[in-house]
Amino acid sequence: MFDSTNKINYKPYLVILLFLGITGLILAPWLLRAGEPATPQPIQSLETPLNVYPGEAAVIMDDQNLLLVSPQTGPLSIFGRESARGAELALKAWGIGFRLNQADEEERVETQVPNLEQVKVAIGHFSEKSLTRNAPYYIHYKIPVLLPFLENPEVGSLNENFFQLMPDYAVQGRRLAQDVLTQNKKPNQVILVVGPERPQKLLADAFAYALSKGMTIPPSGANKSARKLSPLSSKVKVHRLDISALGELAELKDLKGSSQDVVLLALPPSLAVEAGPVLADSNFRKARYLGGSALGHREVGAEYRALGLNLTLCLPVVPTPKSSAYNVFARRYEYFTKNSPTWPAVLAYDAATLAIKAASVENIKGYLEEPGRPHQGVTADYVFNTGAPAQLLKIDDDTLAFLP
Repeated sequence: MFDSTNKINYKPYLVILLFLGITGLILAPWLLRAGEPATPQPIQSLETPLNVYPGEAAVIMDDQNLLLVSPQTGPLSIFGRESARGAELALKAWGIGFRLNQADEEERVETQVPNLEQVKVAIGHFSEKSLTRNAPYYIHYKIPVLLPFLENPEVGSLNENFFQLMPDYAVQGRRLAQDVLTQNKKPNQVILVVGPERPQKLLADAFAYALSKGMTIPPSGANKSARKLSPLSSKVKVHRLDISALGELAELKDLKGSSQDVVLLALPPSLAVEAGPVLADSNFRKARYLGGSALGHREVGAEYRALGLNLTLCLPVVPTPKSSAYNVFARRYEYFTKNSPTWPAVLAYDAATLAIKAASVENIKGYLEEPGRPHQGVTADYVFNTGAPAQLLKIDDDTLAFLP
């Protein structure tokens, strides 16, 4: 045998092949994900860095239990689903180390939630009855409770650890009256259609009182001084119909109506739905209709829209397309849920964010009970047990999606 002087040296090629293989392994996961939609990142683009939103350093990394209590069966279950979507999105955005437990408000929470004493903050309750049923457990375990959905002004005073976010019935009534008094064209007459339950009567009484006595709007924002609104002229007729059944609306036939009239619907949703066709066939079909948050159902809004009735509702939050914070929230909400956000979802998101912030500091109760402290949400500022300012939403094709 003899040695060839042209023998090939393979070592440089092996080094090159090894380098390419390693580079491919590094780049392959990135290349495989290149066609996938980007995963939304935690919301950073708030208009101002207010204290309602926890910074990364403030979040406790151990499991912290939050509890959402909402209706999961029956006619209000849609509100339960919407509130769950909002609360879950808040945990995706801010809740590293937090876990959301859920309970049906129609049952006792203690039978549904193991280790209830470990819950840091509870959120929810659409029914005052369910709150009073479960209040002893919250009080016994000293669990702070955020109440974003209850309108009764007394529920916030049941216990020092209970905090309301919703404006109460009387506040909603005054806000609706404010809108009437600030219109350039005053109504020819006002019709109060009032249901049989206490909340509806409170809303109607506050509305009528403000119209008859006038009101003062405190300074806010660019408005540096209080603004006084004169009452309606005594020449404007105010008619009140207290009804408990649809047939009692027959009295409307004896009244003349016009497009300058205002009709307050202080009714439960079921009766408002039944009343829609009767109102559309009455002399008041061209009047302006006003309602409280109890009528904030898509069933009500869609019917009145289809009947051509001009309906405006008073809600604690309304969509704010001009707000960058709300736009970021809405995009993330639609990405994760494939739905547009509704007002119960917005309230639940804000309440859950507040709960996360409170549970992330050493003194939960101290954080929540600081008097008069405003907390920024995605569409409104909240002051506990005073609530968000009552806002008006005109029902049209674009705003129907905001109703659950």
